[in-house]
This record gives sequence, structure tokens and C-alpha cells, in this order.
Amino acid sequence: MNSFFSTLIKDKRQIILSVLGDSLSYGYMVSAGYIDMLMELLAKHYPSHMFRLHNHGVCGDTAQGGLYRLREALLDPPADIALVQFGINDCFVGISASAFQATVGQIVLAYQKECPKGIVLLVPPPPVSPPQENLMLEPFRQAMHDLAGSPGVVCAPIDEHWSVTESSSTRWLDDGVHPSEGGYRLMAEAVYAALTSLPV
Repeated sequence: MNSFFSTLIKDKRQIILSVLGDSLSYGYMVSAGYIDMLMELLAKHYPSHMFRLHNHGVCGDTAQGGLYRLREALLDPPADIALVQFGINDCFVGISASAFQATVGQIVLAYQKECPKGIVLLVPPPPVSPPQENLMLEPFRQAMHDLAGSPGVVCAPIDEHWSVTESSSTRWLDDGVHPSEGGYRLMAEAVYAALTSLPV
């Protein structure tokens, strides 16, 4: 089990999970998105704990917008688990991967400064359809992975749970960008695995 998560589970019975992200975190056009499914997994595997969710997913947002909203989203109240999910809008509006990484890095540092015992959970962009557009997104995924590894910062292994080559068209809505509930389920499993270091 992730050592930070293990300590959190041991020390607290009520845990605040706050989300800073875009339409994927918002759960665009589905009845249940990956955040809802993640909460279900946590409730199932840790029934003696209460997980309080503050979802600040905003459709169309970028990491820069997330940085602007950081205090209200992650620090008021202070999150025990800060989930940060961006990348697709950043890529498609022409922000460079290096600028994206720098902004997400600012979010991480600002949160850790006030919540040194908290967990930062980074969620990189999932695959999109058609597959060739994933080449544009790969540097943004890598940026998220590059920021992980320091104490208390983990990155969800989205690609391990959702292989581009094996993906079915039913994993997206008609726009090829937003996941269907099936796609969101894969995201939730990846995020849960990163948080707990345990399989679903």
C-alpha cells in the first residue's frame, strides 16, 4: 500500500478528497464519471472510513485555470487527497507540454506547502479517438509522470488500464474525447491503483 495513503487511513476516519480538473473530472455527459466510480471503490474497500468529496471539475478548463482556482478547490478546506487532472484542453488550445508541466508543478508545490502530509494524485489524459491524435497528447501524459515520484506525489497509470491499441470505440462518447462510462471505469481503476498501490 502507498505509504502516505496507509498513514492517512491509519490516522483519520474522515478523509477529504478534492478534485481540480476539467470536464473529465466533472463527468461530462454521463450519469457516473470516474470520480463517482473512484468514490464507490473507496467506500467498498474502506467501509469504516468516510470519504468526503469536493469535485471542482470545470468543463473546458486548463492547468492554468486550475492554478487560479487552486485555493478554493484544494485548500478550503484543506484536502487530504488532492486529485489534479488536466492535459487535453491544454494540448488542443496550443499550450506547450513544458508550460503545462511547469503549471502543474506550481499546483503541486502550492498544495504541498500548506498540506505537507497530503497526497497529490495526478491523472494524465486518457487515450482519445482516433488513435493518431494520441501522439499530440503523449508529451502531456509524460509531463504528469515526470512530476510524480517525489514523496506524496503519485500518477495514475491510465495507459496500463486502457491500451490505445486494444481500445474499443465504445470507450468514448461520439466526440472521441470524452470517455463513456466504460472508459471512465478504466480511469477509476487506474486512479484507485495509484492511490492505494493495490489492484481493484
